[in-house]
Amino acid sequence: KNELFKKCLGKFNIPKGLELHSISELPGNTGCGSSGAFLVATLKLLSLMERRILATKDLAELACHIEMVDLGLSSGKQDQYASAFGGIISLEIDTQGEVTVTPLKLDYISRKHLNHNLIFYYSGISREANEILKEQNQSIGGCNKSAVAAMQRIHEIGYESKILLESGDLDGFGRSLHEHWELKKSMSSMMSTPFIDETYQFAMDQGALGGKVMGAGGGGFFMFYVPAEKHNNFRRSMQQRNLKEMDWQFDHSGVTQVYTI
Repeated sequence: KNELFKKCLGKFNIPKGLELHSISELPGNTGCGSSGAFLVATLKLLSLMERRILATKDLAELACHIEMVDLGLSSGKQDQYASAFGGIISLEIDTQGEVTVTPLKLDYISRKHLNHNLIFYYSGISREANEILKEQNQSIGGCNKSAVAAMQRIHEIGYESKILLESGDLDGFGRSLHEHWELKKSMSSMMSTPFIDETYQFAMDQGALGGKVMGAGGGGFFMFYVPAEKHNNFRRSMQQRNLKEMDWQFDHSGVTQVYTI
């Protein structure tokens, strides 16, 4: 009944009965790439069982193929590649879908400060990303001028963000998140809600330089960039609104085989 499990199993020759368990620290449909991570992890496990050697990129591409082609979902390739490779990476995707992965050159101190200054809160809203992305893609594919212009500017912000991060201008990166979110909201009526807009503006008033709703939008997790000197007041204020903060850190290893029986 689980379509993701079913499609993964169909890619391998498993000769006998198999019991699989999936355990997640986060709920699904919250914009944190859970389906991409699930696919990458499952495919890694099955490839190890079949003793089939898959390069990290091949693993990511197979996960993308299942989600985008086999299941026909309106997703991109970023979640699968992030799960497979780990770390803080740049993805350049050409018009044929070919992906070039480049680790960002952040020094240790910048990585620690970035991890410290990005603060996540669960909105309490679960949503179906496919419908939001489908509407967004229709706007772009239908040559909606404002949507196309917004996507072009988002593309530019991606390159600018890489420069800001590698130069250590973390506050500049935080401010770029705000422009990115405003552009993203303009591309789909399903991207935000009055609750999301109100919460986002409240966070900005409490010291955030920028932020966004993770994934396709519409619910899930907020991510805010907050300078260190604003943390105490910011966290107290957000806690008063009954928003639950998520404890997190960057993972630099990507998909990992924990042990072998």
